[in-house]
Amino acid sequence: MQDNPFVRYRRFNTQEEVLDIIDLLQKENIPFEVSDESPVFDLTFSPNNELVKEYHLKLKGEDFSKVDKLLNEEAKEDIHNVKPDYYLFEFTEPELVEILMKPDEWSPFDFQLARDILEHKGRTFTDEELNLLRKQRIKKLAQPEKNITPWIVAGYIFALLGGALGVFIGWYVVSFKKVLPNGKKVNAFSEKDRTHGKIILFTGLIFFFVSIWFNFYDTIFMWWNQTEW
Repeated sequence: MQDNPFVRYRRFNTQEEVLDIIDLLQKENIPFEVSDESPVFDLTFSPNNELVKEYHLKLKGEDFSKVDKLLNEEAKEDIHNVKPDYYLFEFTEPELVEILMKPDEWSPFDFQLARDILEHKGRTFTDEELNLLRKQRIKKLAQPEKNITPWIVAGYIFALLGGALGVFIGWYVVSFKKVLPNGKKVNAFSEKDRTHGKIILFTGLIFFFVSIWFNFYDTIFMWWNQTEW
């Protein structure tokens, strides 16, 4: 069975945001998928609460950079119509620079506007400098997750107890991958942690089936003793 080639590109809280990008993707013949990941139960009990809505736009990994370029080109034109009370105008210079350093956490519109505001403040970033910042950001995000020792310990404990939770923890540590802003998938955990994950996975499977066997044996033994011959 092949993996789904589509991975999450961005999350949105309104259908209008998604539809705007879909229109662009269709014009450029870029394949995509959209899924509604909104929670089934809304604690606010508000039928029109957009804060609890969540739509995922999924693209093929190789299309991430192309779509980034298209959206940023579009955003360069849109910022000329920005309202004077837009919230980014209240940001400090370091906060605006942080937007340029972490474009994956901001919309293309905010990214381009932050760049424009900084230019008006006398702080100019060339395309080469922004590409370097992007590469540094991707390199940082590609680093394995740290401080998962509690999960490793819990995995061993549940695996030795014969619980399915131990099997799940082992499988998760071994197989989970994260998607980088450039669309590439990388292992979320280090080689050392994934080795622990493999041990937890196989240990959990062994003890799980052993526990099932003993439970089955005990049931048969009790039935045998209670049966009148």
